Amino acid sequence: MAQHHPTQFERPPSTVNELVDVYIEWARGYYLKPGTRRPTREAENCNCAMRGLREVAGDDSIESLSAETLFTYQQWCIEADYSRRYINGSVNRIRRIVKWSIRPPRRWLSATVLADMQTIEPLRFGRTAARDTDRVRPAPQELIDGCLNQVRRQIAAMIRLQLLTGMRPGEAVLMRPCDIERQDGPTWIYRPSEHKTEHHGHERIVLLGPKSRRIIRPFMQRNPSAYLFSPRESMQEFRDQLTQARITPLSCGNRRGTNRKTDPQWSPNDCFTTQTYRQAIHRGCNSAFPPPAPLGRRSVETNAEWARRLTPSQRAELKAWRIAHRFAPNQLRHNRATELRRAYGIDVCATILGHASPDTSLIYAERDLDRAMQITAESG
Repeated sequence: MAQHHPTQFERPPSTVNELVDVYIEWARGYYLKPGTRRPTREAENCNCAMRGLREVAGDDSIESLSAETLFTYQQWCIEADYSRRYINGSVNRIRRIVKWSIRPPRRWLSATVLADMQTIEPLRFGRTAARDTDRVRPAPQELIDGCLNQVRRQIAAMIRLQLLTGMRPGEAVLMRPCDIERQDGPTWIYRPSEHKTEHHGHERIVLLGPKSRRIIRPFMQRNPSAYLFSPRESMQEFRDQLTQARITPLSCGNRRGTNRKTDPQWSPNDCFTTQTYRQAIHRGCNSAFPPPAPLGRRSVETNAEWARRLTPSQRAELKAWRIAHRFAPNQLRHNRATELRRAYGIDVCATILGHASPDTSLIYAERDLDRAMQITAESG
């Protein structure tokens, strides 16, 4: 029987804002990773998507929700320059809230509201003013090489691992010794503690060949439940390097540890997140590919002075430069997929990458696993 998560509302919500609040509170207790019970991003994604609904109908009664509300929300999102796919996903989330409100034991809305909202068509490609985003493509090799020369060894190791294994960024940041089966033979098996499709009951394995094993070996000597790639460890190594490069005698100036705050506002965690991993890659790309003058920050400028100096057109140029000279960690999965498909075909590619599609996974996983392990031993 499905569990009912209690909320702060002891009475049915009367406004759209209250309905969204009570749903978000429920979602934070419902959308959890099956294994670790950690929250997924669905509740926060829904909260972000509902900003437009709050704007167009937040103070209205929940009984006023209709197809007109959904249409007005679509137009608001288009004017806010959201992408077509994001708008369609947000519209589906609003329908999901309405459907949730109809179900027992709530029964706050009539089923006719949902039927009315189903008449709103999704925005079609080429037939709407909403912008379309480019499809995710493999990261250019020159950007990867430049970034690898600038980032810390933990970030560089995750980049190289993704290129060899095709694992998702969320799987790379969560690697622990206890999740890695060190078998006899050239290939190890990594079973992530959580992954994208586990709520569908899918098993995810990542095959680690000899090249991948060489990358992670320097990080394996630690507590089995500790994360391989630690921001705290990275920060400590950075401080050690500063100490070794110190010119001022230890008898003068600040001694190590004397100027640390006892209660800092920020301190590094034990594990990277997909967001901090992406930010580290972007910072590495910024260092490897600085923008040309006059877009770049001058050596005598602070960040605030730099921002004030740039004109609106220069800010747009700087944004375009950074987009063209950056890559995201999810692109690295596409690099490996392109390589595998070209060399070995789509069947083996699906097995090694652990495609989320049930049809692809169920058809090819058992048949090609042995071949996938052989290929990983040779190329991964």
